Amino acid sequence: MPSFRHLLSLLFCLSLILSSCKKGENDPFLSFRSRNARLKGTWKMTGKEAALSNSITVGQSTPINNYISSTYDGTKEIMTLTSSSISSKIVYYDSEITFSENGEFSYALFVYYPADTTNQNFKTSAFQGTGMWAWNDMNKNKLGLELWPDFVPTVPDSVNIGTYFPFVVAGSYYIDRLAYKELWLERNGSSTTQVDSTVTSSSFDCKWKFSKK
Repeated sequence: MPSFRHLLSLLFCLSLILSSCKKGENDPFLSFRSRNARLKGTWKMTGKEAALSNSITVGQSTPINNYISSTYDGTKEIMTLTSSSISSKIVYYDSEITFSENGEFSYALFVYYPADTTNQNFKTSAFQGTGMWAWNDMNKNKLGLELWPDFVPTVPDSVNIGTYFPFVVAGSYYIDRLAYKELWLERNGSSTTQVDSTVTSSSFDCKWKFSKK
């Protein structure tokens, strides 16, 4: 029969194993699948929140500020642009991405254009591509995902107003949650450039949710 000391050692080792399963902030506490195995498969985008800002200052003039906010509910993305005036647009689409364990991925964006609003008929445009993916962490936590598309389809400007994925696929993503059926990604950053007396500052903060098909 195991001694009390042996039981304590066993519980301590078990706690270390369980805590090592959790990588992302909202990862499941316990998973019997590796992160590669959990990532593998086809993921449909079901949610998105994006906020982007851009400010241009020329010399001592008043900055020109532009803001974009958007939300996606799995069917449509509602985008609001705020500058000298406020405007909004709605884009209907489906988006999915498929990861293989050998470092390859494919993605597809299906945009639906209303052709007959009375009968709710839509025209569909498909934008598809492939590429390579890799974990971009050096500490083996695998919290970051890097995507390199080898083919970038041209999405019309009337659809893509700069709210990143699925219109822009390439880049580094933080994995907030990776479960067997759920994937949450985040991407944010800021930059400032100056050309002569013109200073441009921009920032973005985007979050995506996916469900495995």
